[in-house]
Amino acid sequence: PCYVLSPRTPSEEKARAALLARCRRELDSTGLVHLPDFLTREACRSMLAEESELVEAGEGFYSADTHKVYLDGAAAADDEGDEEPAMSRQRSSKTLVAFDQLDEGGALKRLYRWEPLRAFLEELMREGALERSPDPMNAAHLNRYDVGDRIGWHFDNSPFFCNLVLEQPDCGGVFEYVPSSLGKSRKAIVRIVARSTESESEAEAVKGGRPRPISAMRQKGEPVGIRVPWGVIEITNPPPRPDTAIRAVPQIRTGSLVIFRGAESMHRVTCVEASPTGDHGRARRVSAIFNFNPPGAGVLTPYTREKFFGRR
Repeated sequence: PCYVLSPRTPSEEKARAALLARCRRELDSTGLVHLPDFLTREACRSMLAEESELVEAGEGFYSADTHKVYLDGAAAADDEGDEEPAMSRQRSSKTLVAFDQLDEGGALKRLYRWEPLRAFLEELMREGALERSPDPMNAAHLNRYDVGDRIGWHFDNSPFFCNLVLEQPDCGGVFEYVPSSLGKSRKAIVRIVARSTESESEAEAVKGGRPRPISAMRQKGEPVGIRVPWGVIEITNPPPRPDTAIRAVPQIRTGSLVIFRGAESMHRVTCVEASPTGDHGRARRVSAIFNFNPPGAGVLTPYTREKFFGRR
C-alpha cells in the first residue's frame, strides 16, 4: 500500500483524508492503528544496518528489569492494593540504542524529523499540539530483543507510542494487548496476567527440557482424570485456554508502523524464541520507537534514563 502523508495534488489530498479517517476509526475502536509495509524493505535494511553497527560496536545498553503491571500513576478501576505475585513480577529485557547515538544524517533521524509524519499523528490523536520529544536519548530510540528477551505486561506512562517494526523473529516476539483495559477491574486484570504469565512459564519449562506439567501431558480428546494404559491422568482441571481478552496483530511484519494508546491498554511483547532454522539473524525483534509529546513534556528523569540507557 501507498500511504499519502504529504499530498501535492487534490487526489492525494483525498487519499490522505481517507487514510486519516480510517486510522481514527481503528484507533477509536481498538486503541491501535497498524499500517503494514509503511517502510520499504530497502529502508528497513538501511535502518537495520545502522542498528547492527552500533550494537556490534558496544553502543547498545542491555536493560533487564522486574516490574509491576501498573506503572507510575496507573490504577485499576477498583484498586485495592492487594497484588497477585505476577502483577509485580513482570520481566522485561532488551537492548536499547539512544537517540544521541544515531547518525544525524541517517534514515531513522530523517524519518523522525519528517514534518508530515508529526502533523499526521497530531491530527490522528486529537490531543492538541504534538512536538518531537526534547529528550536527548528517548526522543527516538532502537529496541533489540534477542532470544529470551521480552517485555512484560504493563501500561505506559505516555499516552501513545509510534513503533516502526524493522525485523520480526521466526518465533515469539508477538505484540499482545488487552484493549481499553485501564478501566477494567483489578480482578479481571489479575486473572489475565496470572493465566498468561503461567502459560508462558509452562511453555518455557517444556522448551528448556524441564519436566512437563501433568496438565500438558493430556492427549487431545481425553477427558480429565481418566485411566489410560500408561497410568492415570491425575489432574482436576484442564489446561488453561487462551484468554479471549488478549489480542495480537499477527500481520505485524518488517516495515509495519504501529500507533498504539499504551496508557489505556495493557500490553506486552512475548519472549523471542530461537529460529527452527538455527539462523541467529532470524531470532531477533528490532523496532524503532518515535516519541511525540505535548509542548513542554517528554523529558525523562535521570533515574529513568539510567535504567533504560545506562547513563544520565
